Amino acid sequence: MLGTVVGMIAMMSSIGTMDLANIDLTDFALSMSTALYTTGVGLFANLLIRVQNHSNWACLEMVDYQWEKSHRKYATSRGVLTEQEILDNQEKMMDVIKEHDQPSDDLDWI
Repeated sequence: MLGTVVGMIAMMSSIGTMDLANIDLTDFALSMSTALYTTGVGLFANLLIRVQNHSNWACLEMVDYQWEKSHRKYATSRGVLTEQEILDNQEKMMDVIKEHDQPSDDLDWI
């Protein structure tokens, strides 16, 4: 925005020194082009920075989600456990159930 302001000031100052009998618009046009070019460059840079900022925030959100997921704790009857501890306990319980699982003779009548 600073370049736009400088260009506009230069444009307005060239109007003050302009000779109405002999109008030369080159200084006026040069100052106007400076203002417009700097505005265009500023808008383009703003767009690039916004895209980069959005990309960085998305990446940080994913890292935060992964960290939270891996460090989440659950209150159970055995105390406070992480998700991995719960999964390990489930596997151990399934192994115990499989070891003690015996075919039942109660279902022979079906």
